[in-house]
Amino acid sequence: MRKKLIYLISFVVLLTLAGNVSADLDTDPNLAAHYKLDGDANDTGIVSPAANGVLNGDPGWTNGRVGVGGSIDFDGSSEWVQIPDANKLDITDNLTVAFWMRVDNFGSRWQTVVIKGIAWDQYVWKFEHSYATEGGIFFRVGGEGGTGVGVTSSILVDDGNWHHIAGTYEKATGAANLYIDGIWAAGASAAAGTAIPTNEHPLYINLVKDGKHLDGGIDDLRIYKRVLSSDEIEALGDNIPYLQAHDPNPKTGQAGVLANAILSWTKGDYALTHDVYLGTDATAVTNANTSTTGIFRGNQAGTTYTPLVPLELGNKTYYWRIDEVNSPGLWPGWVWSFKTASASATNPGPADGYQYAALDVNLTWTAGYGALRHKVYFGTTNPPPTTAVATILMTDDPNTSWNPPGNLTKGVTYYWKIIAYDYLAGGSGNAAVGPVWSFRATNQLRGWWKFDDGDGNTPDDSSGNNNHAVFGVSPNSLPAWTTDGRIGKALEFDGDQDWVEVRRDPNLNITKSMTLAVWIKINNFGGDNQSIIGKFDNWKFERAGTSGTILWCIEGGAPWTTYGNISIDDGGWHHLAGTYDGATGVQTLYVDGVQDMQTSGTPHTIPTSTNPLYIGSNGLACVIDDLRLYDYCLSGSEISVLVDIPWPPYARTPKPADKSTVAMEPDKMLTLSWVAGPGATSHDVYFGTSFSDVNNADHSTPAGVFKVNQVSTTYGVGPLETEKTYYWRIDELGAGAPKGFVWRFTTAEYFSVDNFEDYSNTSPNRIFDPNGWIAGGGGLVDLSDSNIVTVHGGRQAMALEYDNLASPYDSNATRTFGSSQDWTADGVKSLELWVRGWPAYVGGWTEASGTHTITASGTDIEDVPNVKSGTGYHDEFHYAYKQITGSGIVEITAKVESINPTDPCVPINAWAKVGVMVRDSLDPNSKNALMCITPEMGAAFQYRKLDAGGTTSYNYHASGEDYVALRDINAPYWVRLELDSDYGDIRAYHSSNGSSWTEVQGVNLEIPGMNLPVYVGLAVTAHNASAVCTAEFSNVSITGGTPSGWSNQDIGIYSNVGALPLYITLEDDSAGSNTIIHTDPNIVLQPSWQAWNIALSDFTGVDLTKIKKITLGVGPAAGEGTIFVDDIMLYPPRCMPGRTPDFTGDCFVDYDDLKILADNWLALVNPAVDMNDDGEVNFEDFAILASQWFEAALWPIE
Repeated sequence: MRKKLIYLISFVVLLTLAGNVSADLDTDPNLAAHYKLDGDANDTGIVSPAANGVLNGDPGWTNGRVGVGGSIDFDGSSEWVQIPDANKLDITDNLTVAFWMRVDNFGSRWQTVVIKGIAWDQYVWKFEHSYATEGGIFFRVGGEGGTGVGVTSSILVDDGNWHHIAGTYEKATGAANLYIDGIWAAGASAAAGTAIPTNEHPLYINLVKDGKHLDGGIDDLRIYKRVLSSDEIEALGDNIPYLQAHDPNPKTGQAGVLANAILSWTKGDYALTHDVYLGTDATAVTNANTSTTGIFRGNQAGTTYTPLVPLELGNKTYYWRIDEVNSPGLWPGWVWSFKTASASATNPGPADGYQYAALDVNLTWTAGYGALRHKVYFGTTNPPPTTAVATILMTDDPNTSWNPPGNLTKGVTYYWKIIAYDYLAGGSGNAAVGPVWSFRATNQLRGWWKFDDGDGNTPDDSSGNNNHAVFGVSPNSLPAWTTDGRIGKALEFDGDQDWVEVRRDPNLNITKSMTLAVWIKINNFGGDNQSIIGKFDNWKFERAGTSGTILWCIEGGAPWTTYGNISIDDGGWHHLAGTYDGATGVQTLYVDGVQDMQTSGTPHTIPTSTNPLYIGSNGLACVIDDLRLYDYCLSGSEISVLVDIPWPPYARTPKPADKSTVAMEPDKMLTLSWVAGPGATSHDVYFGTSFSDVNNADHSTPAGVFKVNQVSTTYGVGPLETEKTYYWRIDELGAGAPKGFVWRFTTAEYFSVDNFEDYSNTSPNRIFDPNGWIAGGGGLVDLSDSNIVTVHGGRQAMALEYDNLASPYDSNATRTFGSSQDWTADGVKSLELWVRGWPAYVGGWTEASGTHTITASGTDIEDVPNVKSGTGYHDEFHYAYKQITGSGIVEITAKVESINPTDPCVPINAWAKVGVMVRDSLDPNSKNALMCITPEMGAAFQYRKLDAGGTTSYNYHASGEDYVALRDINAPYWVRLELDSDYGDIRAYHSSNGSSWTEVQGVNLEIPGMNLPVYVGLAVTAHNASAVCTAEFSNVSITGGTPSGWSNQDIGIYSNVGALPLYITLEDDSAGSNTIIHTDPNIVLQPSWQAWNIALSDFTGVDLTKIKKITLGVGPAAGEGTIFVDDIMLYPPRCMPGRTPDFTGDCFVDYDDLKILADNWLALVNPAVDMNDDGEVNFEDFAILASQWFEAALWPIE
């Protein structure tokens, strides 16, 4: 319980004792911030303005260490203080941070106590639990690594007592010093003159670490903008009187206290005598005074107390308090607690009533006090049979566990109890009969987070294993509870750095078979490879690359990832289940109870780690419900049981999605849709602009928002206003459901011409159907989802493949609207669409005078995710090769002469790879072996055993000291691979001179199916898709088999051929048309999304109030490739830095922009400031700026 305290103290005594800390330190002008923590987190420092803190969670307040004030009390749950960033906290030169701390329990190693920052690598100074010395303090200034400095104290502070902590840093000398209880404890130095960096992060007291927080108190936090002297720090840490009794024995919260225990404490500095209070009611002990009979145990001079009556055993909780007395002074003490030992067995494992015990469960308990033997009674009846099934002696080999013989019966409830004897057989004494406990034998559930708590910030674990979760500390937001769950309530993440952690627990380290299952609802992923749920370095669900599908990962084997094909980012509920069978090595991903993908590998042990289980991390915006973790591989039918839980009777899956922003089409009409609740026969539709009206309306009080009762699950609304929030509700009739949830959406300021989200792969809604885009010329139109290429917005984009290799050298796609559209409504002035292509083909190979020169781009030869096929991995590189047929041993040898960047302005990647390869096929995901040299990371040997599988690499950086011989190898250097094609055996070698060869240790391996024919040759990847490198080989020889001639090609790299024009044509209903050509001649070669903004006024001759057709095309010019198009929108005038004289980007033309123009006057031209693109910054540009002086910098302005 919290150590709450109500106390009175005479004003005279208060004045007498105040000021023990030097008044100079309290009024020092360098006291930047001072948090007394006397009931609030306000700043009373000398430097203005105040930087007041905000409480998070529900920390308590208790007696403080400083004077007679209070202190903040943390109970080890999710509680902390957040102090927003302020200029006065950005101290760069000299610093002192001092505070009092009481540690009842550190949450974990690296447990942060006070930090200016948000994470282990995002801070400027911090105090934390030392990793090197458990129970010690670590103080660091300057951030992680780099030029910072850290010091660790060997003095332990986790004893439940108050300790004064102070850290100082001096810029001139670079010296950092740590003081404990006013005494210097440790010091270290950075380079002289090293400044403390600054950041924009808050200051935190008790920041979370591994899902845990400090259990203890903090008092009197001070931050000075100077280095306090050792005498001044001693004054803060040593000369303050300790008024209350402290150092209780038994410690507060201690269990197993004996009946004859003697209570003791350390007296307060001014105490002459002590009032002793003891009882079993916390409130009564807290409120007791010297007149409270039965709790007040007397006033005494000594600091020990022996209860007159022995304490009652049996896990009984006692509360006690010591008030310090020096008449007329009285200093009420904290309320401490302890539990007595139990004569009977306690703490059953599995916990009483546990519903998910393993079939081979091991029963455990805590021994009864004084027990010499235990008898175990076990069976399927309640109470269990009267005949003991086992007797456990506590004499020679103390043991409090028993394993029932054989496996238990699945689905059966078992009952058991323990009788503890304080004598051996044949003797006499007492027998303590324990309670009857029960458990149900079923699947092995390690964790079950239902998220039905509904409030608080510690989601409960319903598995019985006490793996309770905690909200992660975020500078921006916390997860939110919602009643709109898949099963009851759920947890909603807004994507703004909110997450949940489950603390480190060995119970979560599953090493054999496992299943992870969860319900999730998500509209859009916010980043590549976003983590959904994971215990990193062990297993995880995450977004598969840039797609809308899921990756299920089991670490430690090959292949270790399973890529799904089913997209889940549609705003509806989906069930995910990932299984791993440790006996077969098979891992399977299920989506909505259906097997999505399965991969097979070698059975292996899943690695363990001390990492927490993270839920909803990495900026993920979604709703999560009913998360389960099993330590066995569920079957498909068992997973179906989890999926086939009846839907709640509410309408669900609203479109537009709840809380979304919606771009209407130009007619401002919108169609609402939903999925009917089970059993619903009709639906009441409510729609309006007031949450209260929509939430409270019914048939009798429609409030203007009840629209209709209907059978259909779609309803049209409009015309709607832009930039307005609308609310709607669907009540299901005939299903017995209460009223529905209120959903909301906000209309955007812009309109959607086509966002490509409503197309599907079924007629008549395919993108190439008559109501979609019709290809012309050499064009071919298809739908591109995020499995093929990163979409710009939503889940889909249009792919336009162009084949301009013959006249008329044009490819296009046209959408014809059913009725003409008004593209002038609501002040619309511009058209925007997003386009991207593939980069130009850059790969090449030449052979001359015994040398081979290869030019290549590519992401890597290793584990590049296969987003195009949705499963596994591929390679990206340029390959010069020969096909080898026949049989026997094949060997390739080459000397890597050099590795250089093609463009000197683009540095080469340290992991660019240049070497010799044996490859089963020319498919990007083919199994292969590579022996290579890198520019900076030495030599490496790697192989892929299975098509699309993971790659195993041998190099110093991945494999450690066993491969130190590979560390310092650089070009020029020799490499060799040897393949015994009859068996698929591979050997790898390297040499400094081409005559003395060293075999890579442990590489003698078999790649199944690596038989002739194979492709043997020279491979180069830049390890950077946006860069190009060039490598030169010499002394290339291929022996064995029957080789073909040399060939070369890019492997796995998508590219477009030719820089072709991109155009757009608008046509009205009278056939008036105009075409605009993109100003970038290389636009189809841009591998990232580019916005194309066009002023509608540029479409002269077109009636913008009656647009009938829009055409996108590539040409006329020769070439071939693919472009992608997404999010075609109409905008009113808006802030567009770069298109206006708003050089600062603040959407206003003012003196700041004039200064930038003046700084560039007649200088080397800056395109951003050269408004008329004439190659000079001169009076003509000034005239453009002056024309919009003091105006909002909007574009286009007509």
